This record gives sequence, structure tokens and C-alpha cells, in this order.
Amino acid sequence: MIVALRLKLRFSKVKIPVKLVASYYWTSSICPRFQTKAGRKFCVDPETTWVNGYIDKLDKRTVYSFFYTAIQGK
Repeated sequence: MIVALRLKLRFSKVKIPVKLVASYYWTSSICPRFQTKAGRKFCVDPETTWVNGYIDKLDKRTVYSFFYTAIQGK
């Protein structure tokens, strides 16, 4: 079933520079979507190394931002 769904998806073939990626979210279990700072959205292949690296970096940004805000009392 997942294989059949995967064949219908169109992943972005462009490696987006990480500094342009503002956030990501999952549209399904097989399609993370990156959103750029300019608001563009890209469905990306979760099996590629660069996508997993970006997700890790974005998760760290979120955790850092959360703790920094908590420490500042804002």
C-alpha cells in the first residue's frame, strides 16, 4: 500500500538550502513538507540523507528557541 502511494507522490528534486527552510510538517507518514521563509512549500523525500539532516537541524532550532524563550521569560 505504501509503495503504491509513494509512486503517486511527486517529491521536489531540488535540494533547498537549509538557511532558507523555516519549518517542516508531515502531510502523511511518507511526505514531510518543508516551508521556506518566503512561504513556498515543498514535498520532500524522507529517505534522502539531506532531508533527514534538515529535519534534525530544524528540530534543534525549535528546541533551542523554546528554551531560550522560557529562560527570557517571554
